[in-house]
Amino acid sequence: MDLGSSIRRRRKPSKRAKREGPERSGEGAAGAWWSRLWRRRGSASPGRDWKGAAQDGLRSLGAAVVAGARRPSGLSERPWLIALLVMGGGLWAGYLVATTFFFRPPAPPPELQGVPEVRGQTLGLATVALADLGLEVGRVDSIRHPRIPEGIVIGQSPLPGRTSLPAASVRVTVSLGPEVRPVPDVTRLPGSRAAALLEESGFVVAVDTVESAAPAGRVIRIEPVPGTPVAIPGDVRVAVSLGPPTVPMPALAGLNQTAAVNLLSALGLVVSEIDYRYSLLNVDLVFGQYPGPLTRVEQGSEVRLIIGQRVRAPIGTFFRRRPARSPEQGVRVYP
Repeated sequence: MDLGSSIRRRRKPSKRAKREGPERSGEGAAGAWWSRLWRRRGSASPGRDWKGAAQDGLRSLGAAVVAGARRPSGLSERPWLIALLVMGGGLWAGYLVATTFFFRPPAPPPELQGVPEVRGQTLGLATVALADLGLEVGRVDSIRHPRIPEGIVIGQSPLPGRTSLPAASVRVTVSLGPEVRPVPDVTRLPGSRAAALLEESGFVVAVDTVESAAPAGRVIRIEPVPGTPVAIPGDVRVAVSLGPPTVPMPALAGLNQTAAVNLLSALGLVVSEIDYRYSLLNVDLVFGQYPGPLTRVEQGSEVRLIIGQRVRAPIGTFFRRRPARSPEQGVRVYP
């Protein structure tokens, strides 16, 4: 036996080697494997290959690992696992306390209720219909409506078909009916001003034109009569005068005095003057008139006639005229 190898085999590891050996090699099976490998290499004979020693060491390491895996390990060797368990338990306990006493979950929401249609009903019927579904009437507004009678619901909020919480209020609007105003007296105004005044008051005006003895353009009749209460917008008819009726002036030439006077009287005209003039062709016949034929004149207008007269006076008095009054006709004539 070699002296050197014997000395190395009997040499004991120093305290420093014992202290640093596990730190360098690690704990458990790995440290033991390195220690055995080191000892075998030191005690190996010169003829033996160090690779064989390494293979033996690897086999020993595998066996040690398997043995270490089978050996049960306690919680005392894993303090971090204990800390995790303690933290998880604390969090779970805090969650239970918070959700039980401080942050309780809200109660489930109640079922929604559909809003019914109450428009077109009276306020009393609308209140009953809402109460049957668990709702109530809230704010009540009222406005004038030109066609819907007083006391009828004309609007609501929420609208029909919407959903609402139970015991919620529904706002409604009730009609006060149409506004009523008396018809003003506009008989002394011109037709245009009377119609404008009535329209500004809220009435619907219809203007009729009629022939009348009143001056043209003057209001002569109102329907309904002034002072009658009428719902706004109500209909008011106004009759405006076109003035006295007019007639076309007839052609009187060739008629005798009696026929001409009778024709004019039938048309509502008055003969105001008859002028007799000497004529050779139109003796006792009308051959002149004023106004002229086809002229439109108002009834009651005055008409002047010119009638021919036979020549009987001497030559010296041919052009002399003496006015005289005819008591039968009440007109002034010129013989």
